[in-house]
Formats: sequence, structure tokens, C-alpha cells
Amino acid sequence: MNVETRNYNFEALTKKGPHRAGRSQMQLMYELAKEFKSPTILELGTQNGVSATVFLQACHENDGVLVSVDIDDCSSVSNDQRFKFIQSDSTDSAYVIKNAPELNNGIDLLYIDTIHTREHVIRELEAWWPYLKSKSIVVFDDIDSHNYRPGQSRDNTNVEISNEQIAQLVENIYRANM
Repeated sequence: MNVETRNYNFEALTKKGPHRAGRSQMQLMYELAKEFKSPTILELGTQNGVSATVFLQACHENDGVLVSVDIDDCSSVSNDQRFKFIQSDSTDSAYVIKNAPELNNGIDLLYIDTIHTREHVIRELEAWWPYLKSKSIVVFDDIDSHNYRPGQSRDNTNVEISNEQIAQLVENIYRANM
């Protein structure tokens, strides 16, 4: 089976070819999600559904569910039975859980790709940390600041600084939980 969402299909996102770095990231996320039997995946930040497509593939193969949260209405990303979209602030765990009670059983994989500020990521972690299973995986998007440095393809000092702050936060969390 090749999962397709409104904008993407799994094979196109993960096959070898141009832009290998992005495809490697998608393949890695798929492999992480596949580590769990009947995974419960919480995706914070849906947008166009790139990561949702990859996670849905793993959910189909391993009998899982994907709960995706975005402040914008992204409900049209997929009509897949394993996809549950909730329009909400990603830090409002009470509202999200009210609409996705399966999260009360624990989250296997938490994917964070929303507002890229250290403060917001901390609020998300505070909201969702109590629901993570002991062997869960947390994946953070956009923590590499290289492309945002002066003279690089996306030269943007503010994004560079935010990504570096989040990267430091992630490293601190990792070291505290080794």
C-alpha cells in the first residue's frame, strides 16, 4: 500500500532522487514510527500534510493512529480512517484529548513542527510530556540553523537564532534523559 494524502504520496516522499536530504528525513520519520506496534502518533503542526503522509504509512502497516493538531484548519489533508485532525493550539492538551481520547493511553511518537520559538516548544513539551510512554520518541523539526545564516539560501537572522535556541533546548532535554 502507498498512502496518499491530498498533496503527497508516501513513495514520492521517500524514494531516492533529487533533494535527498528531505527524503532521508521522511524515511527516518517513517522508520521511527514503524518501531511501534499499533503506534499512537501525535503530530503538532499539520500544514500541507508532508509528515502526516509518512506517519499514516506507518500507521497502516502497524495498525496505528495519527492525531494531527494545527491552529489552522487542515482537516482536508486526509480522509484516511487512521487520521484524526484537531484544529487547536498545540499546547491545549485538555481540548485535544477531549477530541482524541485515545491519547490518554499514551503517545508513542510526538512530532513537534509548529511555532519555532524556544518558549512555545517548552509549552508543548510541558503539555504533552505527561502523556508520553516510557519508550516514546520525540522528533523536533527545524532545529538546524545552517540555511538561515548570513549568505545561505534562507538568510534570516531571527530564524537562525530561534532554531539555535531550540537546538540547545533539545540537546539539554536529550542529555537529561539519556
